[in-house]
Amino acid sequence: MAPRIIPTEHGIDMYRKMKCRCDVCRNAARDMRAKYRPVSDSKKIRLDPQPLIDKLIATNQLYEIHQSKWQGWLEKGIDIYWADFWCIKFGYHPVEIFGNAFYQGCFDEERAA
Repeated sequence: MAPRIIPTEHGIDMYRKMKCRCDVCRNAARDMRAKYRPVSDSKKIRLDPQPLIDKLIATNQLYEIHQSKWQGWLEKGIDIYWADFWCIKFGYHPVEIFGNAFYQGCFDEERAA
């Protein structure tokens, strides 16, 4: 029977075989998984959050969203899926808030193929 080889350096082998969860091993495992994870084009679609924020201010509902969250939206935009989630949560259809910008990219020929 061949002797069991024990990894001595931190990384993906130590993460898998010895169950090490130090930062080096976890980062190596995360990078390994990222190689096989498809990059979705829909994650890149971000909307201008100002119409949603304006609507929530007008209806006095903005306090229900943590301030750091909507400030992050102002900096980076709001992901299309989160825009859908928050609109539905407050009883609006996303098209009411964002107009046709909500459907941006849905009917492009490249994405349809």
